[in-house]
Order: sequence, then C-alpha cells, then structure tokens
Amino acid sequence: MDPTLLNLAAGPFVPIAEAMPAMIWLGDPDGRCIYLNKALREFWGVEAADLPRFTWASTLVEEDQERVFSTVAAAMAARHSFTVDARYRRADGELRTLRTRAEPRFAPNGEFLGMVGVNVDVSDERPAQSAE
Repeated sequence: MDPTLLNLAAGPFVPIAEAMPAMIWLGDPDGRCIYLNKALREFWGVEAADLPRFTWASTLVEEDQERVFSTVAAAMAARHSFTVDARYRRADGELRTLRTRAEPRFAPNGEFLGMVGVNVDVSDERPAQSAE
C-alpha cells in the first residue's frame, strides 16, 4: 500500500471515506489515483486490488479529454484547486456527467503530495454537453 495511504488508514480518513455516499479520491503528484472510495470504485467498477492498474482517463469521453487534461495539468503545476465537469463512462456503460472538485494535498514539510477530490454526478441537473 502507498505510504501516504498507510498514514491515512491509521487515522479516521479511510473508514469515513468508505462509508460516505460521495465519490472521493486521492491522487499522487503524477496524477495517478492512489485511492478511490467504495462509491467511486462502484461507479467505475474497479476492485480495490486493481487500483494500481486503473486509469480514470480511460473512462473519460474523448471530446472532453483536452479540456479536462489541461485543467488538471494547470492545477497540478500551480498546486491549486480545480473544478471541471466532464462525461465519463460508468461501469454499466452509461455516460454520466461528473463535476470534479479537487484541492492540493501537502505534507507537513510543504511537499506536494497530489490532490484530494470529490466527483459529483450532475447528469440529472443539466444535460451533458460537448467540450466547448
């Protein structure tokens, strides 16, 4: 297990995150998912053991990729928060629009650890739109 997650697992984060109805994730400084909570694993149909091989971008609709990748890359480089809406393919094949909100995570010494975020399914709030 990732050392960051070992530290988190020792505290209340993982048990709370697993029980939450929200889709919560942690990413490393390279943008790879290092943790998806139960709700998000179920959305994408990912087993916890398969997480090291999972790439969230593989579920992203092609027309939304450039906008999402540029938003995430800029936020990672600047170490700041971001919000972006995009269409993703759920495990059952249905396209859903997720609003991703993320904040940077830092170690006590100031080292950038990656992002922590939440994905909210906003598909029923407004129709999915193509990239602008």
